[in-house]
Amino acid sequence: MIVPAHTGPFRCKHGTFEPRGKLYIVDDRGGKHATPEAREASAQAAVARVSTDVTGQGLSARLFVGLYVRGKPVWHVQEVIDEVVKYRTSMMESADSSFLLQRGVFTEDGRAQAEDSVQVVLIDLADTPQAEWERQMKGLAEDLREKLRQQSVILEIQKKGIQQSVWWVHEPGAVWPGMENVE
Repeated sequence: MIVPAHTGPFRCKHGTFEPRGKLYIVDDRGGKHATPEAREASAQAAVARVSTDVTGQGLSARLFVGLYVRGKPVWHVQEVIDEVVKYRTSMMESADSSFLLQRGVFTEDGRAQAEDSVQVVLIDLADTPQAEWERQMKGLAEDLREKLRQQSVILEIQKKGIQQSVWWVHEPGAVWPGMENVE
């Protein structure tokens, strides 16, 4: 499967994410399918879209979301999937709202203990203007931070797999004042 996004390890001044486990594609109904072995028709169609629709700007976004709240495990991967699907649906995005998801471990700089987390990778198949794509992804990051009661969510904007910007979406909940560019 060809994906115009970097899905490997991530590091910024706030911490490090190490992917662990399978990379899944999540269809527009929230169904999770392992890639590339997925045999379900919907997953195969989504993989084909990702592989062949790499025209245009090649924008993608990676969000790093914890599964813990205040040091205790609270969330499951499916709950993160459900929140992403709800948000994308509420924004009236097209049916091409499939995305990738992978478990991993986020270690915040200065903390000894790592936290189970997920990376959510969204690929712009609609050739959205970059400023609008960033606005939508910042909105999603803030929504996930609030709904999943996270202290922070990290958002990375990519263009053809190359990092363009990194945003740390943190408490308090104000969308724009609560964001810091951490490139």
